Amino acid sequence: MITKDSSAVDVLTAALQYAALGWSIIPIVADKKPSVRWKPFQSDRADEQQIRDWFDKRDDLGLAVVLGAVSGGLTCRDFDVEAAYHAWAAQNPELAKTLPTAKTARGFHVYFLSDLDHTVKFTDGELRGNGAYVVLPPSRHPSGVQYQWIIQPTSGIPKLNYQLFQSTEPTERQSMASVSPSLCVSGSPSLCLSVGSNDLDAMIAHCLPTKEAERNDKIFELARWLKADPDRKNAGSATLEPIVRKWHERALPVIGTKPFSETMADFENAWNSVKVPKGVDVVQLVWQKVRAETWPSEAEKYDSEDMRWLVALCLGLQVFHGPGRQFFLACRSAGNVLKRDHTDVAKWLKKFVSDGLLVAIPQPGRQSAHRYRYLGPSWNDRR
Repeated sequence: MITKDSSAVDVLTAALQYAALGWSIIPIVADKKPSVRWKPFQSDRADEQQIRDWFDKRDDLGLAVVLGAVSGGLTCRDFDVEAAYHAWAAQNPELAKTLPTAKTARGFHVYFLSDLDHTVKFTDGELRGNGAYVVLPPSRHPSGVQYQWIIQPTSGIPKLNYQLFQSTEPTERQSMASVSPSLCVSGSPSLCLSVGSNDLDAMIAHCLPTKEAERNDKIFELARWLKADPDRKNAGSATLEPIVRKWHERALPVIGTKPFSETMADFENAWNSVKVPKGVDVVQLVWQKVRAETWPSEAEKYDSEDMRWLVALCLGLQVFHGPGRQFFLACRSAGNVLKRDHTDVAKWLKKFVSDGLLVAIPQPGRQSAHRYRYLGPSWNDRR
């Protein structure tokens, strides 16, 4: 069992204790960056000798855990705002009393097991899943504050629905801004943003491009955020224009399009194209519908039932997005609904492409495609 008084445990001992829980451990340096190439440890845990080689005779390293399947589904809710953690704890007292919890420099880390395959960003922190890592006690934050266990981890961490960690009460600052309406992602109160407060600025900042090529994608992301607001999902241009103008002014140093009227026209086009508000899992949504029906006839050529259902999912995503549009499908998302490893899904998708069922859309900076169009006869019959 991990010692509650983390300051009394050296990093090597702690690393070995975490490894004994089945966690994938990596060394980090003072700025919380891995000191090794950490991608291999997203799929394979370091053995005891490797851990000793890293930490023995080194007193300048901290350590972190790689989340997700490699650590048994380990997931972390990172509360950067203490008030948000205490609001969540008040809503979930039994979980708050039992789940492994560490005090950080700014707030708390709460650990549990789940199938979350990505990271969700909130205004009060993050919900981190597969593909992320989290700093562990007894590491020190760059500010000098040492991470400490409030409730130490054991081998009996429960598997939970990660939606439980998206419902927090507003922070004190949000509660005080009672004169401002709130902007929330549907079904996710923790994504609430107080319009007119600094939280709207935070949402706009989240949607700002970092390079010119991101402009259109970020405009679409802004539209998805605003579509998630029940009070604005049917709003007209006059209501939305002040928000879009604010985004445009902040994006001007990066984007090549200088006239605001062009940005507003592109936003209106994005607004009319949004099918899925921010916070909705499209793959899960389509999967539920697909499973209520059956796979298409072209799937029968495969004698693997999981491959047939993947064909059905691809067709369902194409139907959802409509004619002439690409659909996005990450291997991990498909693997989660099929209960198969993402590497299997990747091979099957390549097979579908070679068989002419899909066309893969190359993505700049990616070695493998995540966007496709469905070409099977069942889609052609629907058009």
